Amino acid sequence: MKNIRSKLIFVVAVIALFFCSILGSKMVSAVMTSTDGYQIWADVISVGGAEDALSVSGDFQLRDTFGEPIVGRSSSTVDQIRAGFREMERGSLTLSITPSSIDLGNLSRIDTATATTTLSFYSDAPGSSVTFSGESLKNGSDYIQAAGASAVSSAIGTSQFGFNAIFSQGDNSAYSLPPYNQIAKYAFTDSEIVRTDSLMSDNADFTLNYIANISGSEPVGDYSTSLTFTALGGF
Repeated sequence: MKNIRSKLIFVVAVIALFFCSILGSKMVSAVMTSTDGYQIWADVISVGGAEDALSVSGDFQLRDTFGEPIVGRSSSTVDQIRAGFREMERGSLTLSITPSSIDLGNLSRIDTATATTTLSFYSDAPGSSVTFSGESLKNGSDYIQAAGASAVSSAIGTSQFGFNAIFSQGDNSAYSLPPYNQIAKYAFTDSEIVRTDSLMSDNADFTLNYIANISGSEPVGDYSTSLTFTALGGF
């Protein structure tokens, strides 16, 4: 019998930003202005507007800009231009793991220990993704064997720890990637696990299914690990 107290999952969000200029025939442009100590990350050519809310209801406020010569979104296969003062605002990127820790209980060489968490991801920029990194279950120098970089089935009676990421609900423009996208097969390798190539309209939820098996030769003890899931925005 092996006693695994818990596995902690820490979520890190990383946002990659880029800025671009739009040049027209009459030299209408949007550029960043900076000095040694300060930066104006967005400016605009327009005739009016305000940062303070001009229209307010019980739940909403409106910030407006008017008179801009160029507005809207244009995109290619991998990049997107947001022209206009409000369009240039930094995009949205969210990532959560629920619950933030799990307990696999007592491991047995005649049964597979299982647990699940939900990964919820949203980005309004194409090319955004979620990556995974971490180590297998450990107790000092003793460890459960990681499932590896190829998707494999659960194998009772062997040393094995892995997971998969299966889409469950929400915006299906986000999808899981090999080797984590196969039902009833598991992997464990540092890599990208979820990606979206288009604008998302809602969160995408993925069920992370974890398994742990032992061969019976592992030393008795409490095995645990910390895993990191990182969201990277394609802004």
